[in-house]
Amino acid sequence: MTGHHAVMRGYAPTAVPRDGNYSVGALVADAVALHEVMGGDEQAVLIGSDWGAETAYGAAAFAPGRWRRLVALGVPPFALDSVLFRDYRQLRRFFYLFFFRDPAAQAEAVVAADEMAFVDHLWRDWSPGYDAAGHLAEVKDCLRDPANLSAAIGYYRAPAGPSGTGGAGRYAAEDRAALLPAGQPTLYLHGSADGCIGVELVAAAEQHLSACHGHASPRPADVPGHPRVCAGARRRAVQQPTGEIEPHRPAGREAIAQLTSEHLPEQRGGRSCSRLVIGPGLGLCAQSRRSASGRDRRSPSGVS
Repeated sequence: MTGHHAVMRGYAPTAVPRDGNYSVGALVADAVALHEVMGGDEQAVLIGSDWGAETAYGAAAFAPGRWRRLVALGVPPFALDSVLFRDYRQLRRFFYLFFFRDPAAQAEAVVAADEMAFVDHLWRDWSPGYDAAGHLAEVKDCLRDPANLSAAIGYYRAPAGPSGTGGAGRYAAEDRAALLPAGQPTLYLHGSADGCIGVELVAAAEQHLSACHGHASPRPADVPGHPRVCAGARRRAVQQPTGEIEPHRPAGREAIAQLTSEHLPEQRGGRSCSRLVIGPGLGLCAQSRRSASGRDRRSPSGVS
């Protein structure tokens, strides 16, 4: 998979999916399908940012034999939702979640107005002090078509896993897997000044990533191949002068690349480790060990 590039469903230039499904379960299925069609093996490393992080947790639990290690950025495991949604300051940061889900809010019209000024405001909130003008132009291009904009907002409107779908549907097993701890050694990265999710609220991420606190976990009958015992994890706050982890900035790329490289497994028999990187707005330097100086050009939204 090294060197390949794809994008998340619904974000241009990816087509809007015919089933209109933007649940985490559907994204998990996409990640597994990409691993399959790109000829990935058990040495692959799964890297996810934002929605990609949620996807990565679910894909790692749903198909553990496909991924050797996991790197997640910016969004902690589902188990920490109870912490995030009980914090008043965090609920204020999450206003957009409730706004996008309110059918009376006419979110598409609000976001599209005034050259998508709403998106400018979000980025200023999430990365205060960072001039994202060039990147925002690319982001807006991805959302310019009304169908693509509705798709991006559709992620927030999708039923929240089994609790929202009753455990039924095409991606039911993938949805259930998204609620489980990943069994692979996991590196979690979070910006020290993240304006979207407060870094102080993810302090417990490591224990939730560490294999059910290091204890044996029963194998869920409805999730194929889920590991019985989870592996260790690490959490790192990436020091940034402003805002979220910023892979579009040289310092941000270098910090993320260095921490990710330290976490990745050593190559075996001269083979390069494949990486699948998932996440809107992310261009992560996740190069092959055969070409340590390589760089991925930033994608305005998608899977790199």
